[in-house]
Amino acid sequence: MSIYSEHQLKHKSRFVNKIWALDNSQQKTEIQNLKILPNGCFNFAFLIGKGAKVYLKDTQFHYNQGIYLCSQLTEYINLTLSGNSKLILVQLKPWYFSYFQQSNFQNFVDTISEYSPHYKLFGVDINLDSSSILEDIIALTEHYFSEFEKSNVKQNTIELICRKIIIHHGNCKISGILKDYPYSERWIQSRFKKATGLTLKQFSKIIQFRSSVDEIAFNEKKDSLTSVGYKSGYNDQSHFINNFYQFSKITPSKFNPENYVLSFRE
Repeated sequence: MSIYSEHQLKHKSRFVNKIWALDNSQQKTEIQNLKILPNGCFNFAFLIGKGAKVYLKDTQFHYNQGIYLCSQLTEYINLTLSGNSKLILVQLKPWYFSYFQQSNFQNFVDTISEYSPHYKLFGVDINLDSSSILEDIIALTEHYFSEFEKSNVKQNTIELICRKIIIHHGNCKISGILKDYPYSERWIQSRFKKATGLTLKQFSKIIQFRSSVDEIAFNEKKDSLTSVGYKSGYNDQSHFINNFYQFSKITPSKFNPENYVLSFRE
């Protein structure tokens, strides 16, 4: 997808996956059907230009130029980016907000909310009309998280659990992971949902789903879907198909990577 680009910070951040952009600023016509799948992350979104429409759970939302916080998703969204518009997103690791004691995302899921009506990020003014807006966002994100990581050297419980689930591509027993921590399962589950908006089971299933998406999208060995399912940790095809459909509203056999906004392969 030619309008898609990815940008990495100079240092490997514990809290930022990447900065990515959808750039339709040079075209007068809108681009429709930009499908974005759940991936277990939050995003700060900078919408520049005439705006965008988002279709989520059979409802259409319209967004004007501004800065937004995008919650965790539990199913795909369909984006229409207006002509002469650009969308820049800072993709945050799922545990970022767990480092803020007052954050509560229990009821914040499948939602896009205005984050800063005064165009500020990390307390700094942002000029969305700047010709160097992408470079400005990258530089600000780099500076903020370099300092943030110095102040939060020790990984907390939520980060450690997320990392274990991701390392296992979501193919793990939650009870087996939680036994390694000196807290009750109820306490951890509550803290996890407060920090991410998802239950541990939901998060694990999303990570497993995205693992299967990558296996299909970057299937260099031309493995069968049966093989892809087993590689992604599904014990049977029905489990694979049902989980895939839950998040994409399509079966694996009908999934075409070219119809989705997907990351470049690392």
